[in-house]
Amino acid sequence: MSIIYAAKPQKLNPNKPKNKKDWDIWEEIETCSSNESLLKSQGWETSPTNNLSSVLFNRFHCPASVTSRQMKRALAQAGKLSLIEGYIASLPEPNKTVVSIEWKDSNEFIRTYPLLNNMALLMGMSQADLDQIFILASTL
Repeated sequence: MSIIYAAKPQKLNPNKPKNKKDWDIWEEIETCSSNESLLKSQGWETSPTNNLSSVLFNRFHCPASVTSRQMKRALAQAGKLSLIEGYIASLPEPNKTVVSIEWKDSNEFIRTYPLLNNMALLMGMSQADLDQIFILASTL
């Protein structure tokens, strides 16, 4: 059973933090991953890593979508663009064609889009890594 980490605002700060340093005054716990859905229903924010400050700050500041140009520039800047192109080239048909069309013809990339999340997962990128790419892309 894996461990997850969770944060919940203390009574002095009942709102979601606005700045990364605000996470320092949140109450943190370690728990088993089987408790994750219960924790979320009780208002806890969860993460697979104990670096809650960065992970949760990024989660709340990650844009919902970015343009195709922004995404590709961010991936190039992060050294991940060739990984994606290599991954697409390695797919069997008809998946290769479908994913290639999505990659080449999309006007925007939506953070919650399942195909994007699955590609990231299969290439070894965590959700936090993908958040970072979206945050970087939004600045380009």
